[in-house]
Amino acid sequence: WSLGGWRPVADRHYHVDTSLRCNNHCLFCMEGSHSGERLEEVRGLFGWDYLPPEEFSKVLNEVQDPDVPVMFVGGEPTLHPCLPELVAMARRRGSKWIALRTNGRRLAYPGYLLQLMKAGIREIGISIHGGNEAVHDRHTRQPGSFRQTLAGLQNCVEAKRRWPGFRLTTHTTLTRINLPNLKDLLRFLLGFPAVSLAVVNPLIYEGETVMNAEDVVVSYAEIARQARCALAQLEREGIAGLERVVFIDIPRCVARGLESHLGAFEQVVLLGPDRRKRISGPKLCFSSRKREECGGCRWVAACSGVHPFYLVRYGWDEFVPEPPLQGDAAWNA
Repeated sequence: WSLGGWRPVADRHYHVDTSLRCNNHCLFCMEGSHSGERLEEVRGLFGWDYLPPEEFSKVLNEVQDPDVPVMFVGGEPTLHPCLPELVAMARRRGSKWIALRTNGRRLAYPGYLLQLMKAGIREIGISIHGGNEAVHDRHTRQPGSFRQTLAGLQNCVEAKRRWPGFRLTTHTTLTRINLPNLKDLLRFLLGFPAVSLAVVNPLIYEGETVMNAEDVVVSYAEIARQARCALAQLEREGIAGLERVVFIDIPRCVARGLESHLGAFEQVVLLGPDRRKRISGPKLCFSSRKREECGGCRWVAACSGVHPFYLVRYGWDEFVPEPPLQGDAAWNA
């Protein structure tokens, strides 16, 4: 993580699509709905709901650097019936850091979490989209999901006592629904000292986000304004651990005043289910754009641009390029 100022893209992961299914149905899921007709469509493309162990063995052949983390993603990866087996396979093949991105609901079962830890999981990132049941469950559209996620988070806190090197993070997607209560949400997340980072990110304009735009989409400028206000209020309250709050994937030119809380755009290499669909690069570059003026911005090398769907709604006005400082020319070349 590149705290203390913006840096070029460096945070790289191998992302392994593990399961096409999910037990949540989030308003903003970039993967789209994995239930009903949509699941049948996806199943027809790949021929399975869960990445088979034999297919995962082939996927591991594409892990060229054992120092780059292997991260299990989905869908919801914990729904895979053989996930501990896949984790152990990655560990045996030499991956030094194995991570899991999850909604945390299955981690409410301590025995299952123990299986994952013993298999070789070293980092878990849990998605929490509200500081209370009403807000979180409104996003997931699954009543009771907050209670299970919270239980999973608490079990991970206990696991960190047994495995001190285990890294625990939370991940929150900001929407029109939860942004007004950002201060309370951050206070809630910072109440877990075992959480290394409370990662906050904007929407990705794919899948369900596009379908539910009127309910969830909010501008980068408003995110930055609310973030500055929330952090300032929490600082006045004397809340400890504010340095653990990091905002990622926000264009630097709209994030003035948040420099000490900014992280890099994430770089990913997608592995499976269809390895021909491999993508290497910043995850927001699926279809993002930059305009001519961006070429002269001091942060151009660290920015993935803006999604066309966002530009249709908000335009370019909030994105004001910053001229290079002395010595920046080589950085941005």
